[in-house]
Amino acid sequence: MVWACRHVITWVLRHRLITLLATIPTFVGRLAMVSMVGTKFVAPADDGRIAITAEIPVGSSLDYTTARLEKLEVALTEFPGV
Repeated sequence: MVWACRHVITWVLRHRLITLLATIPTFVGRLAMVSMVGTKFVAPADDGRIAITAEIPVGSSLDYTTARLEKLEVALTEFPGV
């Protein structure tokens, strides 16, 4: 193992230009990947809330909307932990 490390270090020091030319695209590629992967290492905490979107037909009355949302609320309370 020590021999392999010495060999690699010796090769890198003898071929500095090749090492530099290989390092630059690697560095640029990693910078490009940050936007895909993100920079946060800790997931956001779960605060126990959830958002639900309900679509009601355009022009619906307030009574109709209220009744539909109440029906949705009843359906959601059937799930354990809600």
